[in-house]
Amino acid sequence: MNCFPQTVNYFVGLCCLLLCYTALVANGQQSQRLVCYWLHGNGPVGNLDPQSCTHIHYSFLTLDPDQLVMRFGSPGEIQGDLKQLLGLKAQYPQLKIVAALGGGGDGGDGKYGRMVTNQQSRARFVREAVKLLLEHGLDGLDFDWEYPACPQTVCDDKHAAEKPAFAQTLKELRAAFDSSGRQLSLSVAVNAGRWLTDKAYDYPTMASACDYINVMTYDNAGSWSTATGHHSGFDWSKQGLQMWSSQGIPKQKLLLGVPFYGIAFQLKNSGQHGLNAPIQGPAGALTYRQVCQDIRQQHWIPERSADGPIAYHGLDWVGYDDPTSAYNKAKWVRDNGFGGILVWEVSQDDIRGECCTKQPKPMIRALAYGLFGKGSDPSTYGCP
Repeated sequence: MNCFPQTVNYFVGLCCLLLCYTALVANGQQSQRLVCYWLHGNGPVGNLDPQSCTHIHYSFLTLDPDQLVMRFGSPGEIQGDLKQLLGLKAQYPQLKIVAALGGGGDGGDGKYGRMVTNQQSRARFVREAVKLLLEHGLDGLDFDWEYPACPQTVCDDKHAAEKPAFAQTLKELRAAFDSSGRQLSLSVAVNAGRWLTDKAYDYPTMASACDYINVMTYDNAGSWSTATGHHSGFDWSKQGLQMWSSQGIPKQKLLLGVPFYGIAFQLKNSGQHGLNAPIQGPAGALTYRQVCQDIRQQHWIPERSADGPIAYHGLDWVGYDDPTSAYNKAKWVRDNGFGGILVWEVSQDDIRGECCTKQPKPMIRALAYGLFGKGSDPSTYGCP
């Protein structure tokens, strides 16, 4: 009996299986996204990290209040920032440059609602959006309307028609992108609380129309708070993604938000400085870079709370994310089959390694290590 051909076939088959497995692993890594929102004017393009970020969301284009179409803020943006971003993409062809429309500061005048609820306005918006993306060599659109049916988080019946109209807009954008001749992506930035999302979003449409969904798992504490609270607590952030997944959104389309800033409060009593401590008022936001420098130079005391890192000094208090908590979130996302991480906002990192002395851009590097295994553990970064 000649067994040699069977042996050859066995090893050929085994090699094919190994190759297929390797390809699946590689594709799985490629499908993980590290979306870096970059706010126009917040430092030079050279501060960005194209080897860590898979997508750069150029923030923000606005909706023209008269024509109800997407616009850059000025012609100078196209010749300046955008030209440099596309130059970065020429060096790193895998990098995606996406136009982010809206943001929390755009749309208080009801213009988004007027656009989506009028068929002609909606058609013009979609047509002009495709034209703008193709003309400027952009890879997609991130629709950051805060929020359909709930402007500035206030939900009321007079805006209820915006929910189905926004869903229809996404369908029409999807169809137009698919027939554009380019592989244009469509994403949205959304709230993490179901009290709002049920009123604002048609989940089945989101699942089918969007390539990915940026869940803004931050700002869970702020000016309305009556005690200290971590605005991006780990458990609360996980619950936000799990809630969206429970509504039928594929996990691979859901991205968890990691803020590069903390929310600060003024304590009533310096002796009470944990979570839920009495406050006399909010003190605003501090970038990670500022918090890091305050710990190193101003002798703020850092601690690990149940929700995440906090720091305090006298009556000053802040809840924030640091490289270790950022890594833990990214690793949880990877281990649990979610689609990746979104960052607001990359220029708030310790860009030059002035605080974390052994690693510039420690926050984005920690996320890349957690998602892709690229680089080194945050314990080696030299952060205080």
